[in-house]
Amino acid sequence: MNKQIADLRQRLAAGENKLSQEEQARLTRQGEILARQLQRKQDEYQEDVNASQGEVIDKIGRKMIDVLDRYARENGYVVMLDSSAQNTPILYASNQIDVTQDIIKLYDQAYPLKAGATPAKPAAKPAAQSTAPRPATPPPAAKP
Repeated sequence: MNKQIADLRQRLAAGENKLSQEEQARLTRQGEILARQLQRKQDEYQEDVNASQGEVIDKIGRKMIDVLDRYARENGYVVMLDSSAQNTPILYASNQIDVTQDIIKLYDQAYPLKAGATPAKPAAKPAAQSTAPRPATPPPAAKP
């Protein structure tokens, strides 16, 4: 479609003084129609890419929840928070315990890569959390 649009533009430019007004108008309309069709196809393609990406992330997320649940139960954790999420209301976090590598190892054991798959590059480690003391007043209790 890009080629068709470029060809129409070239024909219009080459025949600027030679084409009748009707022919110029027809070619212009045809180019506009093709441009709209191309934009629609690009939008549909982007929607498909976004949907596929969401499905992959959801699939990995469900598997990760299973791994985190198992790890927490086996190691006596009451709660685990994702401190890398920007909107997580963490008032205090010690950087003495980091279970990230343990979780990655368990995930890889539970869901090994299939033959021919290439592993993703490891993400940069998030900045260390503040070790400021916890405030004197406890946070509000969670509602059931």
